[in-house]
Amino acid sequence: IIMAGKVVTCKSSQKQWIRDLSMDQARGTVQVYKTFINQLLRITGNANNPVSSLTRQQLYDFVNDQQAKESTRRVRLAAVHSFFRYAAGYGHVIGNISTTVRLNTSLLTVEQRERIPAVPFTEDEYRRVMANPAVPKFWRWASAMGWWLGLRMVDVCRYEWASVGEDFAVLYPQKTGRKLIMPLHDPLIGSGELRAVFAEMRTTFSSDEAHCFPEAKRFYETGRMSKYEGGFKAALALCGIEGKTFHG
Repeated sequence: IIMAGKVVTCKSSQKQWIRDLSMDQARGTVQVYKTFINQLLRITGNANNPVSSLTRQQLYDFVNDQQAKESTRRVRLAAVHSFFRYAAGYGHVIGNISTTVRLNTSLLTVEQRERIPAVPFTEDEYRRVMANPAVPKFWRWASAMGWWLGLRMVDVCRYEWASVGEDFAVLYPQKTGRKLIMPLHDPLIGSGELRAVFAEMRTTFSSDEAHCFPEAKRFYETGRMSKYEGGFKAALALCGIEGKTFHG
């Protein structure tokens, strides 16, 4: 494919794909996808060749790498599909051969199929976090939003004051983008417990800011979330909780 007198290589197409992907995908997802496509181009030696130089067999072999676990293969497949959708959409390649590539589960061993399950918090552990005065307020509030609303850390960091109503919370989870309206009085969402959490947040942070936690949002956007992730681990240690992450 030639555009503006230049051949569009896999590498240049990838750069544009990453730029567009960053507009609507989480930073972690973008980085993982980029890493896998870099591996694909390195393995096949096609970085400086047109996208059309990649063959279906190469894509299939990359996705169904015999050394990779099932979860890794699925993410590789998602990255390949995403890259080729972009390349085909922008005319960097004619057709999209990636749509014919599938995960071959018959090649998986039992060990490769097994996943390490995410260990959820128990209610007792959640209550210990909320009751411990040594736990920083941010982590108590974030824990309450995660526990009752199911928010991931990225969604906590991006949460806006405009989403907090008198008796409801509006969610736009980045993973799905679908709008959800959660009634705070419902027993399944804390029977109003979050109202007190939001009220305490308002007395601490300025509601003049669009986002509830502007500092956390800045750290997330600059890819420096380790400060906050480390803080949560330390907060759990204060409560005698081990082996859990915020995702739990």
